[in-house]
Amino acid sequence: MRYIFLNVVTIFLLFSTSFFFPDIMANDQGLVRKKIIVGGDFDYPPYTYLDIDGNPMGQDVEIILRIAEKMDFDVEFKFTPWQVALKNLEIGKVDMLLSILATDPRSHIFDFSIPYSTDYYTIFVRPDSEIQGVADLQNKELIALQSDAAIEEFIKPLGLLEKINYAISLPEAIKILHSGRHDFVIAPYAIGMNTINKISEENRESDTRMLKAVGQPIMPILYRLSVRKGDVDLLTVLNDGIDQLKSNGELEKIHNRWLSERLNDKQLEKRIRYAKYILVTLLVVVLILLLWSWTLRREVGRKSAKLRKSMQEAELANLAKSRFLANMSHEIRTPLNAILGFAQILVNDSKDQKLPANFSHFLQNIKSSGEQLSELISNILDISKIEAGKSEIALEEVNLRQLVKDIYEINKIESLKKGLIFNYSYDSDLSDFIQSDHNRLNQVMLNLVRNAIKFTPEGKSVWFKLKKQGGELLIDVEDEGIGIPAKHREIIFYPFEQLGNSVTGLHEGTGLGLAIVRENVRLMGGRISLQSSESDGTCFVVYLPLIESKQTDPGEPVAAWNTQEFSSNNTVLIIEDNKMTRDYLSVLFDKFGVKMELATTGKEGIEKALSLKPDLILMDVRLPDISGLEITKRILEDPKGSTIPIVVLSADVLSSQKQAAFEAGAKDYLTKPLQFSKLTEILTRYLAKN
Repeated sequence: MRYIFLNVVTIFLLFSTSFFFPDIMANDQGLVRKKIIVGGDFDYPPYTYLDIDGNPMGQDVEIILRIAEKMDFDVEFKFTPWQVALKNLEIGKVDMLLSILATDPRSHIFDFSIPYSTDYYTIFVRPDSEIQGVADLQNKELIALQSDAAIEEFIKPLGLLEKINYAISLPEAIKILHSGRHDFVIAPYAIGMNTINKISEENRESDTRMLKAVGQPIMPILYRLSVRKGDVDLLTVLNDGIDQLKSNGELEKIHNRWLSERLNDKQLEKRIRYAKYILVTLLVVVLILLLWSWTLRREVGRKSAKLRKSMQEAELANLAKSRFLANMSHEIRTPLNAILGFAQILVNDSKDQKLPANFSHFLQNIKSSGEQLSELISNILDISKIEAGKSEIALEEVNLRQLVKDIYEINKIESLKKGLIFNYSYDSDLSDFIQSDHNRLNQVMLNLVRNAIKFTPEGKSVWFKLKKQGGELLIDVEDEGIGIPAKHREIIFYPFEQLGNSVTGLHEGTGLGLAIVRENVRLMGGRISLQSSESDGTCFVVYLPLIESKQTDPGEPVAAWNTQEFSSNNTVLIIEDNKMTRDYLSVLFDKFGVKMELATTGKEGIEKALSLKPDLILMDVRLPDISGLEITKRILEDPKGSTIPIVVLSADVLSSQKQAAFEAGAKDYLTKPLQFSKLTEILTRYLAKN
């Protein structure tokens, strides 16, 4: 995608060459190339391996043979240990590699095809191991494959290099683990299970003595084909071949033959082999269970009661935490809404007043400080929700190009103040609209850009880039800042850890930004990589699944709040008990030229709604007598108020609160501190214009 012009020329050349000379194919040096030398790992089953006679076998071997047949070229296989295979492609001994992961370091010397197969790196241990997941890996001895992508992407950032032992292949690593040496292996799930099944068959061992996979999958694998950097002709042919196999269903059939069916066959064989032993054992067990059943029932009942009590206590504690977060959000955001609201009004009004320069500066400082406080509160609530397991993904239409422009504009002023060069780029192959979680995507990009600007000194550069690579969206933020020492590259993703504390002591903040970035990326099904060197800067790259949208029209932009002209016949009812919020909204609606009615209790709100029949109701949730959600239901259930649009205005930002509001019948949900742009959008939607 990065070589758009070159790809166009390449496609033309391929078409013209295949039309006039169908038996040849030109490479990037213009030479006639009929045979492709294919490199791969000699022991990477079920993807690539050499059988007992030295013949190349595996899923990816069958895939490349089908591509070669379709695209009319011959192949010659050269399978070696993986480290040698990578070097062979780099120096030109082979034309391409099978079963490779795209990583940032590799992208400097190789180009990659679109993905054609997926797997997950998994932790494998012996059955008696105390390792249950990632948290137990520190100070344990790892067996790994030299030059495996997992080393750069997972093992090194986690600080596991001190006790690493290398094997010539991943099956060999698993065999070493089975022999009793070292503590764990990190390998793709299919390779690990394939090797474990083979060891089981060879040694006729029971399941209790076999290795096992533990914990959650630690890193997704998107297998690709790779070529030398700039070999666009071959890469184009390979991508076309993969596309054809996908479209006609052949790729799925190959996957099933080498993965699903083979694993199922082995499991079936194992069941048959042990069936006679299991049958006898079951008969004995049944007799024992009949004798012991009354004892077991009593013991189970006692433990179940204890477990239920523990679960109830944990559930109550979690509920208390959620209520505390909601209460704190409400109590802090309500006064902050007035601070930020009046500050925004004063800043906008001051532009038309001849105020002393320092007055305007003071007002801007109040507004900026309020916005920083609002962001801090949001970050604390976000990390608390993540830790409590309350976070959810909400897919929606996102105008990605506009979002990137907005983030650039927001941060451009700060970069100019610091004397930085701040630029952004947007891949021309990337659609304007995608399907994603708008808020999480915004948080990821905004936090990475702000971090880069914060840690980059005057006169240096910050780049904000968005690219399309295969089926993924790449968010690349590069800076020429202070860099991150190797020993700090993992802890910076932990909550409340700050680089400034440990390196410079000069930078303020909560240390929540990168923790939220990593968790949001994980929730969206992506991953994040980091490259940095002290004094030379840092590069964060986020990889997210790309779901492109068919939408192309950005719609009409909402005009600025102080340029809106609403009809004076409009009436908006505000049901709000907080005086500062009422005063703020009164000033704001006066500027809009909209008639506003006030109610300070739920009872008064219901009466005014049904008698006035306003064009719009802004409803606070927490009122002294009746809940705002209950008021919403009562108004909409009455025929006089059933058509009135009700928008909830609340300091509660938890998704459960929003869902409850929509279930009660609310049309929209606005959070405090109230943003002019959001309110203007709501008013434009429901009120008549002049």
